[in-house]
This record gives sequence, C-alpha cells and structure tokens, in this order.
Amino acid sequence: MLATTLLHGARIGLGYGLGVASKRYGAMMSRAAGGMAAVAGVGILTGVL
Repeated sequence: MLATTLLHGARIGLGYGLGVASKRYGAMMSRAAGGMAAVAGVGILTGVL
C-alpha cells in the first residue's frame, strides 16, 4: 500500500514538472519522465528501492 502511494505521489510530481517544462522541452521530457516512472515503479514493487 505504501509503495503504491509513493508511486502515485512521484507520478503527480513528475506530471507537474513535465507540465512546467513542456513549453521548452516537450516530447523529450515526456519520454524521459515516463521511462523514469516505469523504472521506479518496477524497483519499488520488486523491493529493490
């Protein structure tokens, strides 16, 4: 339950940061944020992080 909460909080933060940075970097930031969120999610759910 805690891992899910942390993952959602991280995604919300990344979404906000992406919204702020999208005016300048656009698609590159979107792909990077999505990749980082996926790797972090797998790490949290498998117990590595």
